[in-house]
Amino acid sequence: LTIENIITTDPLFVPKQTALTIEAQQTVSVTIEYAPVERGAVNTEVVVASNAINGEQVATLVADPFSVNELHVGTASGIADSMVTVSIKMNNMEPIVAMQCAFKLPKQLEYVPNSMVVNPTRSNGHQPLSVLHGDTLVLMLYSMTNQALHANDGDIATFQLRLNGSSGTYYLKPINVVLSNVTEENMVSATSQGKVTIKAPAISSNASLAFGSHAITEEAYATYSVRNNGSAPLVLERATFLAEGYRVVEELPITIANYKTTTITVAYQPTEEGDFSTTMNLYTNDPNNRLKTVALSGHVFEPNALSLMGESNQDGTYTLSVAMENYTDIVAVQYDVHWRSDMTTSQAAFKPSERMPSHSYSVTSLDEDSYRVIIYSMSNAT
Repeated sequence: LTIENIITTDPLFVPKQTALTIEAQQTVSVTIEYAPVERGAVNTEVVVASNAINGEQVATLVADPFSVNELHVGTASGIADSMVTVSIKMNNMEPIVAMQCAFKLPKQLEYVPNSMVVNPTRSNGHQPLSVLHGDTLVLMLYSMTNQALHANDGDIATFQLRLNGSSGTYYLKPINVVLSNVTEENMVSATSQGKVTIKAPAISSNASLAFGSHAITEEAYATYSVRNNGSAPLVLERATFLAEGYRVVEELPITIANYKTTTITVAYQPTEEGDFSTTMNLYTNDPNNRLKTVALSGHVFEPNALSLMGESNQDGTYTLSVAMENYTDIVAVQYDVHWRSDMTTSQAAFKPSERMPSHSYSVTSLDEDSYRVIIYSMSNAT
C-alpha cells in the first residue's frame, strides 16, 4: 500500500509523515502534531490518499485544548507552638480576576484570623477574604472592578497557621477551587496540595526523685535527668513545688537539643527531722507534656555521733576517749564497749569531762568482754 498524501483540513494539525509504503498485512501509525492557539473543542478531518482500491479515506480529528491555570499550595515547617506562613501559587494562561479555595484543617493546624495577605506584585486592587466554618477554611481573592491579577506565575497570597500538634506531617489539599475569568468561568485546570511539617520536643524523665538521707544541718541535693526524644529543642521553662524549702539550682529556662540529655539539681533546705516529700511541677514546651509532675522524697536526720579514740599508756593501761558531736540537746547517753577478755575496767576508771559537770554515770560489766556505760541526769540537764 502506497500512501501518497495525508492532508488535514486544519493547518494546526500537522502529520509527521505524508508519504509512506506499508507492506501487506502490516499496520503503521502516523503521528499528527497539534499546537493549539486557543482553548475549546475542535472537530476537523484528515484525508488519506493512496493507491488502495477503496480510494481516499477520511477520519475525524477531535481535540479539546484547555488553557493551563493551576493552583499550587506551598509547604511549610515549624516548631510546635509557633506560626508558619503558607503560600498559594498560581500559574495561569488566562486572565484570572478571582480565586477561591478551601481546606479541611486538621486539629493540629489552627488558622490565624485575618492572616491572609495578597502578594502586592500580583495584586491589581485585589482584596483577601477568609472564612472559617468549623474545620473548613475558605480563602477568597477578588477584585471589586473585575481586574485581572498581574503576571502569570508566582504567589498570589499567603496565610498563617499556628502549630498546635505534636511531631508529624499534615497535608493541605485545596478543595472547591475556583479560578475565575471576567465572565465568571472557572478556568482551573489542575491543583496540587501542600504540607505542613510540625517539629516538636518530647520529654523523657522519671516520675520520681529520691534524695536519700541527709543531715538537717546541710542543704540536701538530688540530680534529675531529662532527655529530649523529640525533633525540636525542649525548653524546661520553670519549676514550682508544692512545699516550701525546695528550689532548682540551675537558672531556668534551660533548652535541651533534640536527642540530648541534661540534668538539673533540686535542692531542699530541711527544717526538721524525719521523712519529707512533695511534688515538683516542671513546665515544658512539649505539646504532649506541658506539665511534668515529679514526686520528691527523702529523709532528714539530726546528726548526733559518738567517736572513739584509744591510746596505750606506759604503765600497761589503755585509755579509751569517747567524744560526742551532737545537733540535738542530749540529756543521756548509753553505749556498750566490747573488747578483749584480758582487758578489764571499772566505774572508778571512768573520768567525766567538763561537758557533764552534774551528770551521774555507771559502768557495769555485762560479761567477761563487755561493759555498759550509762550517763544520765536526774533533772534532765543537757
